[in-house]
Amino acid sequence: MVKPDPRVILKEHNIPITIQRVKILEYLIRTNEHPTADQIYSEISDEAILSFATIYNTLHLFTKAGIVNELHIDKDKTHYDIVRKPHDHFLCRECQKIYDIYDLPIQPLANDTIDGHTIERVHIYFYGICRECLKKNKR
Repeated sequence: MVKPDPRVILKEHNIPITIQRVKILEYLIRTNEHPTADQIYSEISDEAILSFATIYNTLHLFTKAGIVNELHIDKDKTHYDIVRKPHDHFLCRECQKIYDIYDLPIQPLANDTIDGHTIERVHIYFYGICRECLKKNKR
């Protein structure tokens, strides 16, 4: 699978290209996790001159532009997810890992209308115990 080019994404969204924005977007593209702003800072602060304010401001800009989604699945932290194919999320209450859930039958509702309201996006959070933790608990 070809990874998207951060510079192309920024150009497509009319966002000026800076090394900091490129580094943050590169990280979000390559990670399979759903990091918090603090985690992003910890992972890439050595790669570019970044402050916490730069991370937060850039994530806000990316969210507003539709490049990333803010996930409010964890009541204590905001996680971030690069926008790819529409999907939902599952949070394991044991290990706190967030999993992507694809192809739920409710996703086609996006862009439909309900009671005269246009639905732009549908997002569902599932909570429970992941299969890895279930396996560990059976031992």
